[in-house]
Amino acid sequence: MAAPAAITLAVKAAITAATDKRTRQAVGVIIAALLAPAILIVVVIVSLLSAAANHNNAAIDLSFNGGAISSQVPAGFLCSVLRRGKSPNGWCGIPGLR
Repeated sequence: MAAPAAITLAVKAAITAATDKRTRQAVGVIIAALLAPAILIVVVIVSLLSAAANHNNAAIDLSFNGGAISSQVPAGFLCSVLRRGKSPNGWCGIPGLR
């Protein structure tokens, strides 16, 4: 356990540092520099999860409600989307694809 004198000195130093504008700004910059990468990582992960959820919702909506399908959609994905909502025997309606 720290000695009472050391605690008193630490408290006085903290109070002195808190009253100095340059010290407050320096501490704020250091904290921001340390937290910025973590915040950016969280933002990227949340963005990726949101995009994946939107894609899944669109695929399910297309499967059960129908709609226009782009010609750029890969055939395998198109078959799985069509198979998901309509055909019980697994045939997706595209010759050569099951």
